[in-house]
Amino acid sequence: MLEKDFKMIRKVVSGLLMAAILATGGFVYAEEKKKEEEIKINGKPLPETIAVVNGISLSSQSLKSDLAAYKMFLESQGREFPPKEQEKMAKELLGRVIDSELILQKSKEMKIQIPAETIQKELDQIRQQFPSEETFNAALAFQHHTVATLKTKIEKQLTEEEFIRKEIAPKVKVDDSKAEAYYNENKKVFMKPEMFEVNHIFISASDTSKEGKTDDKDAQQKANRILAMVDQEAHEKINSVLQKVKKGENFSDLAKKYSDDETSKNNGGSLGTLPKDNILPEIADAMVKLKVGETSDVVKSQYGYHIIKLSGKTPAQLAPLAEVKSDVLNFLLKKEVSEKRKTYLEKLKKSANIKAFL
Repeated sequence: MLEKDFKMIRKVVSGLLMAAILATGGFVYAEEKKKEEEIKINGKPLPETIAVVNGISLSSQSLKSDLAAYKMFLESQGREFPPKEQEKMAKELLGRVIDSELILQKSKEMKIQIPAETIQKELDQIRQQFPSEETFNAALAFQHHTVATLKTKIEKQLTEEEFIRKEIAPKVKVDDSKAEAYYNENKKVFMKPEMFEVNHIFISASDTSKEGKTDDKDAQQKANRILAMVDQEAHEKINSVLQKVKKGENFSDLAKKYSDDETSKNNGGSLGTLPKDNILPEIADAMVKLKVGETSDVVKSQYGYHIIKLSGKTPAQLAPLAEVKSDVLNFLLKKEVSEKRKTYLEKLKKSANIKAFL
């Protein structure tokens, strides 16, 4: 499993963030999947009890919810979740469910409690991400949740976070010397890419290769003629503007007067200061051939015609430690907390009585 996928899984299955996919468009998927789907591993339904930890039975509900959330995430991206991957994922998630239960049991010993109002606040934040109560309920059903089970999941997660804050985080020591050592050993990570300050004048034109086709040959020919005329007019207009640029007229003023890019024209055609990878390929290819202050000839893209001006350029450079130190310290803190949590769990497991049924 790819690391980036695993990081996303951790977000999706957290319970507190299960609405993130739906709130950004996936809620349509939830509406289409209002009926609960039975989770199966190797063609068989999950057992009601998936593990027993120190005499406490763990229901399959949480695992069903986590698998459904990840399945929704994949399918919202047009990706499949084949049976072999489902089995592998189920076993990985079961391990996390067991880990969480061990920490929850220790939390009870420490008398850690989360106020009801804190849990309700988190629930309300999730609910607010949905366009309607109906969609929220559809998402709950698809992920094998009710409001009550979601509140329980929220409580468990917040309890674990509080346990880590009290029991594990205080034992982590990260200082400036560790940050500096990590920085010096990983300088490639902190390289800033070459940056380009770019302006353009844009004239919109239809790309005939991207237009829809019709079975009516006469209509298609007529449409093609119209598109060709539009393209020809755009080409003539951009060439007219190019002549003004070559005569030395102010590029910013020309952009304000002629450019069809409503976002940039009032700023003199400025596209901002960007790395090459964030710039339209056709523009980027023309841009890298220019010296600062120079303008290009006409550049054709799928959107129309452009004249490019390279207004500034900053070479690739190493970000100074002072600029990134807080990020490095935060990264190292999370890394060490994760490692100490793992070590803590290994000790708990040695004395625990655990039976898993997957």
